[in-house]
Amino acid sequence: GMGGPEERVAIWNRANGRKIAGSAAPFARNIDAYLAKHPECEVYRGQDKMPRVTRPARPILPSGQQQGSGAVGVQLQQIAPPHLQQQQQQ
Repeated sequence: GMGGPEERVAIWNRANGRKIAGSAAPFARNIDAYLAKHPECEVYRGQDKMPRVTRPARPILPSGQQQGSGAVGVQLQQIAPPHLQQQQQQ
């Protein structure tokens, strides 16, 4: 079952795709402080066994090219044929 505050919580590092467990993992009582210090980490829930859904759909552009990146999706929808637009709206 669930252990107490002395139990170690396995961590998933999204930045490098690695699991942190065992003696390297933080204690349950320290988990909030640990996650605050390591924003790229989250509690491990089998991320390495899941299909990779955390990947962004399109490549992340180098900083400096991100102006107007929010408008790209709008332009694509305007260009798309009407039957494609209807599918997206459902």
